[in-house]
Amino acid sequence: MEKEDARKLTTEAQEQLRRQAIRLRKR
Repeated sequence: MEKEDARKLTTEAQEQLRRQAIRLRKR
């Protein structure tokens, strides 16, 4: 269970980074 939770957190963090990159690119 802990492993899956960590994996979910990593996925969420990755998505956030991707959104940030897109935002910077749009600018």
